[in-house]
Amino acid sequence: MARELLSKNDIPCVVQGANFGALEPFPQQGGFSEIRLLVPQNELPRARELYDAFFVSNEAALQEGEEPLI
Repeated sequence: MARELLSKNDIPCVVQGANFGALEPFPQQGGFSEIRLLVPQNELPRARELYDAFFVSNEAALQEGEEPLI
């Protein structure tokens, strides 16, 4: 999802290590390998801004049945 978000915003990126542990000779604990999303250094600030805006929220999630305060 993160790679697609960046690509659609014209930020070149590469996913490194996107293999399931069961397919690798030495799986890591939990069965998944570490995944890295690589972007050019000059695009890093913009990439982080987009990532944070889409995936990171400082607001608490609503409880079931709770209405937003808008």
